[in-house]
Amino acid sequence: MTPTAESDLARETIVDALNRATESVFSTMLGLAVQAHPPSGRPEPELLDGVVGLLSFTGNWVGTGILFCEDHFACRVGSAMLLHECKEINADVLDGIGEMANMILGNFKESIQSHTGPLSLSVTTVVYGKNFSTRSPIQAPWTVVPFQIDQDIFQVRICMKRV
Repeated sequence: MTPTAESDLARETIVDALNRATESVFSTMLGLAVQAHPPSGRPEPELLDGVVGLLSFTGNWVGTGILFCEDHFACRVGSAMLLHECKEINADVLDGIGEMANMILGNFKESIQSHTGPLSLSVTTVVYGKNFSTRSPIQAPWTVVPFQIDQDIFQVRICMKRV
């Protein structure tokens, strides 16, 4: 079903699609089970320390998707993907986070298209740093879903709007 111009994507639809996409990618690619936490909105701007993988959605809906994690979790993901220990952020770790963001948000896109119609994804941009913020020009609420693996917490964030 494609929503009418007056309708909006239900937060539950976004959260369900994010949960399924994230659980599937971490389980299949890294053999790791994730636990989803309750979703929230995201205030802007928010200062971050860590790594973000960003992608944009285009079509009858536009949006931004973000995978955010702290340094040590990015190294954990990079180590699992490369099958050797990564002790610090390097190009391989950043590529790993970019690939995870691409797979999670690509799976999300595939499942959400029954509500939005066809969507395209941009190439992934990965940013690493301290005390930085991200901003999307889309004037729509964010949905933030925290996930946990052991003691590590990371987030997948989505902001979408019908154009």
